Amino acid sequence: MALVLWYQIISGSEKTKIPPVYGGPGVRQYINIDKALLYGFELSWTQKWLPVLLHQFSAAYTYGINNESKKPLPQIAPLDLRLLLEGSIWKNKLIPYSQIRYVAKQDRVADDYGEVKTPEFSVVDFGVRTEFSKKIQISVAVNNLFNKAYREHLSRFIAMGKPLNSPGRNFTIMASYNF
Repeated sequence: MALVLWYQIISGSEKTKIPPVYGGPGVRQYINIDKALLYGFELSWTQKWLPVLLHQFSAAYTYGINNESKKPLPQIAPLDLRLLLEGSIWKNKLIPYSQIRYVAKQDRVADDYGEVKTPEFSVVDFGVRTEFSKKIQISVAVNNLFNKAYREHLSRFIAMGKPLNSPGRNFTIMASYNF
């Protein structure tokens, strides 16, 4: 776990005299904020319950405020919690896993930066991977299993007022070879 404090931060400010081009978010000038506070944490806890079952919990949170304007700093992701369960079948030849991710709402936004609030969401992923040998690994996964519509707080907009949502249910197949 880490605690980080900064007193000077570089951030963007809207230039209101220059109009947005082609529906873009406008022009920003990046400036130093002399009196800002930023702190947070990331932690992860892994535990092997049985020889064939592994559990991992992780959390990340950041808080930022501009001490001059008393407004939140822009581009701060909300609380993110993840729970992973992983099994081991046939002496680690087949490894199924499932992950649940919960992201809290972000209502501490920098409205002068053009940010908007984002609601909380949860997604579930499921997958399985196998090792044919020490060098070859294949995995198959279904991400966003329940096809939940959601938007990451730090994602951009397609056009003004039209958010870019994260992908719905998607399937991946991956093969890797270690040299």
